[in-house]
Amino acid sequence: MVNNSVDEQISQLIALLSQNNISHNAIVSNLQKLTALMRSPETRSDLKHEHWTPIEILAKEGRQILAKTEMSDHELDFITELLRFLRNSCGGLCENPNFILNNNELISFPKEVLKCFIPKEQQKEITVLKVVIQLFGNVLLSSEYSKPLVWSLFFGENIFGRLLQHKDMAIRECVLMVLFNSLSNENIEPIFNTAEGPSILHSVTDTLLSNPIDWGVLFIEHLLSREDFIDRCYSTLPLKNRLLILDITEERLKNVQDEHSFSIPGALIGSLKNRFLRNITQICNMKDYDIEPAETVSILSILCSASICDAYVSILQNSKDLLQTTVALLFISKHWKSKL
Repeated sequence: MVNNSVDEQISQLIALLSQNNISHNAIVSNLQKLTALMRSPETRSDLKHEHWTPIEILAKEGRQILAKTEMSDHELDFITELLRFLRNSCGGLCENPNFILNNNELISFPKEVLKCFIPKEQQKEITVLKVVIQLFGNVLLSSEYSKPLVWSLFFGENIFGRLLQHKDMAIRECVLMVLFNSLSNENIEPIFNTAEGPSILHSVTDTLLSNPIDWGVLFIEHLLSREDFIDRCYSTLPLKNRLLILDITEERLKNVQDEHSFSIPGALIGSLKNRFLRNITQICNMKDYDIEPAETVSILSILCSASICDAYVSILQNSKDLLQTTVALLFISKHWKSKL
């Protein structure tokens, strides 16, 4: 049986919009009912193209509100509920996100909300920011077509960089979801090739140091699939952030189900081996051994984990300098005890 509730609520919305004096409270009440209906996959699929016409009118009204210097509480409630409806309508269904993406009025509204509310600090305003980020997250999860647009908006206008330093950790978590899900082979290149890339990596690792958010770990693991990650990105980070990267690397190695597969590129393990050798050489050449050992110890632990995986055995066994340096390490290890 077809659910007619969406038809009924849209009809009521059209009636409200036809009145001379439009009540924001009445519109919000109607949107709340539509938002609730959009929690169900069945009713989300009931949305037809003609149903979006009054929503377009509301999006236009929302953009006019955003252009004002001040916003009333009623207007803020209206903005919030319209975003909630759009967010819920995009959950797990490609038709609705694709319609929004191809409609200039509908997609311009959340883009303008995002830019407008980044600097806001009141709790209700932060809620708006969280909902609009979740909307883009749902769009990404439901439509592969959305990746270029979302990446261009969030990376191209430094929204990732700004929001990954937000005081609200829930905002950062939502942004990390968008960051990971907007990645593609093409989109990952700016992380390695632009000035903004290392800054984003720094902010992600800073966030993970205080809150181990899964989306952030997944982002780091995705970067670890690049064999040039250590040489091009890792070295730009402070020590504590590098140690976090090494912890994630070792954990991924330990969780390998197939010892013959490269969960991490062999060249990346090779880069870590070379870094280990350089560190030990520096230590051996310094009379007071005044160097932070934590990174070297972490890399050694990774090399030990890699050495029991068939995929990496040849890389490590064929390295005579690694064996020689490891033996040398035994002679200087006593100088590290006070620093570990």
